[in-house]
Amino acid sequence: MAVPIRLQRVWSLRPSRDGKDLIFLPDRAFPPDLEAVFRAQRCEALARVNAVSAWRVAIGLLLFATWDAYLDPDRWKAAFEWRALGALALLGLAWLHERHGTPARAPLMAKIGFAIAVASVALALTELSGGFLFGLAGLGAVLCAGACAALDRRDYLWLNLLPVTIVLGMLLQKDGESFVVVNALCALTICLFVGFLLARVSETSNRRAFLLEQALSHEARTDPLTGVANRRALEEHAERVFKAAARSGEPLSVLLLDVDHFKLINDTHGHPVGDTLIRAMAAALRDSLRGSDLLGRWGGEEFLILLPATSGTEAVALAERLRARLAASRLADTPEVHATVSLGVACTQGGATQTTWPDLVQRADAALYRAKAAGRNRVATDFPIHESSHLIRDAL
Repeated sequence: MAVPIRLQRVWSLRPSRDGKDLIFLPDRAFPPDLEAVFRAQRCEALARVNAVSAWRVAIGLLLFATWDAYLDPDRWKAAFEWRALGALALLGLAWLHERHGTPARAPLMAKIGFAIAVASVALALTELSGGFLFGLAGLGAVLCAGACAALDRRDYLWLNLLPVTIVLGMLLQKDGESFVVVNALCALTICLFVGFLLARVSETSNRRAFLLEQALSHEARTDPLTGVANRRALEEHAERVFKAAARSGEPLSVLLLDVDHFKLINDTHGHPVGDTLIRAMAAALRDSLRGSDLLGRWGGEEFLILLPATSGTEAVALAERLRARLAASRLADTPEVHATVSLGVACTQGGATQTTWPDLVQRADAALYRAKAAGRNRVATDFPIHESSHLIRDAL
């Protein structure tokens, strides 16, 4: 029985607003967005397997000719011709996939290669006297090995649909004896059942490994105190957003926020209260942002907010709203604690091609220091603003 695994929304940089975890069995399908990532990784792994296994399967096909020679010394050469043809087809398919294939085509290439392997073995058996009676071991081995060429257990069934149909057709055409047919059907059914179990075990193992990888990746990119992105996640996400802004020409803004007199709050009320304050501010900031914005803890009592497709005026208006909201909030357990924040705003006014990400953060940091020097609990920018703008006027 599979053990339920508890996992947060590891496929998102921002945790769910209700704070609830997702519970699902590791051998079941993931939610759609996570399932897409999982299947993309499986396709990449399958592409690597296709490249390596083609040579091994081709050699295996040829080595089984020794059993053919023992089974039917007179006809084994005719059977070997089919095996050699199948081996050459597999190697040609592997070469074609290596030159022109993509990970997305790996499942299709695996199905074609698997069908070639099964068909070549079945055709070789038709050349032998009693081939489907005494030579089922090689065919059964190929069918069981198909579990390695399937994305999951359902894909294993689709993988075998055409090859098994081919084998049944050859079996009925070659041997009409009921014993041979029934014996072959029983053997093939057992092999398919074993292959399906192997495919399920492989899928469960792959899903559990994927969950662990995602959980570790999520933990490495999440601030443990607040649950928002940490500095590493911000840097990685910022690189992608910055490149997208450079291509599209859209503005990109950064808010750097610092809690005023945070050391005094820690010294007066204790570090647990300071931690509670940081968590409450992170939750309030997260609830005030768009889905495309990214909030992260930059360090200590500093937060950084990345605002794609946001002009400087819009960023200042948002900063004023955040400042006012945080200044008016109180901790439920410690209402006497009153904290304000100062914010620095920087924007790629001339487009992201005119600056770099480190430079943009440095400009926001310089603006933050100016806000601190001007008396705290205020917003400062690295560019001139017009308070007559209706966005800023409404925020004020």
